[in-house]
Amino acid sequence: MRHGERISYSLLAALVRGYSEVAPLPSNYELTIRFSSILINVRALARSLQKRPPDRYTQYQLKVLREGIAELLVGIP
Repeated sequence: MRHGERISYSLLAALVRGYSEVAPLPSNYELTIRFSSILINVRALARSLQKRPPDRYTQYQLKVLREGIAELLVGIP
């Protein structure tokens, strides 16, 4: 499930708060989350393309991948 995909509000802030109550988060946790998201998306896209020709799902995956890469690049100091 993607952040904001199934429900209309964001759960990321609550999730981060919950994790930070258990263990301190590194200062670069947002970049780490973005990078992990990109890796997961690349894997999902590759698996999708192995199973079937490009379709609406793969177009959506490419859109999300582009957005994720753009967000990652903006966040790199």
